[in-house]
Amino acid sequence: MDYEEALADATERTLALVEPVCQDDLDRVHSPLMSPLVWDLGHIAAFEDLWLCVRAGGLEPLRPDLMEVYDASETPRAERGDIPYLRRDDALEYMEQVRERALTVLAGADLSPGSDRLNANGFVWDLLIQHEHQHNETMLQTLQLAEPGVFAPRRALGEQAVSPIHEAVAFEGGVFEIGDAGDGFAYDNERPRHRVELASYAIDRAPVTNGEFAEFVADDGYQRRELWSEAGWAWRAAEDVRRPLYWTTDGRERRFDLIEPRDDRLPVMHVSCFEAEAYARWAGGRLPTEF
Repeated sequence: MDYEEALADATERTLALVEPVCQDDLDRVHSPLMSPLVWDLGHIAAFEDLWLCVRAGGLEPLRPDLMEVYDASETPRAERGDIPYLRRDDALEYMEQVRERALTVLAGADLSPGSDRLNANGFVWDLLIQHEHQHNETMLQTLQLAEPGVFAPRRALGEQAVSPIHEAVAFEGGVFEIGDAGDGFAYDNERPRHRVELASYAIDRAPVTNGEFAEFVADDGYQRRELWSEAGWAWRAAEDVRRPLYWTTDGRERRFDLIEPRDDRLPVMHVSCFEAEAYARWAGGRLPTEF
């Protein structure tokens, strides 16, 4: 892998997310579940400095005073809006300075299989790339939870891809190897590789569509107690949930800044595990296990 190119691609995606967002909305706590968007920028840089420059490269931290500010375990999401994090221009400058240091480390790094634990096979470099992609996902979650108009993404023209195949495919049971083989980077929840025994099963080839989920809604799926787990029914009642989060009562769906007619061919989104579980029970199946 060309790690310099992969790191640049990850950061390009990050910057594209914040480019259309104003300063006030970058600083704002849009949901108590999420961080201010600008906190994510500084955290991405601090994490890169810690793992690539300090741990893998043996350098001193660029900004020791920021390490606790951007330590996710030291600053829970609910508290991040109240700490002295860097604002937009300073955070972007910090990202740029850290990247310069990281590329200097990369230029002299031994990524061969026999190198140290962090650099061997590019382990820590893969970690950093995946970490930034992971924060792109959480930043998108924040932008979707924000009020309409905060984020207006560039949209590609043309039809979105839709799977033409919706029937289930059957698998014979047996013993299967599960998990990462340990040759390169993987998160700890993908290890160790081990064997599991599975009974025969069938699983849908494609995600549940908006149209399929709309049938569940029309069949009073949100009002039928027998379809819900005890915890799911309590959640549904407490939140007065009657449809997926961004569906409107007139057949439309919110996607960031736009509220458009719902496309029934596309996968249903923004449903909780409770809703998915109730739908699966209504449809005569169940949610799959990890295996």
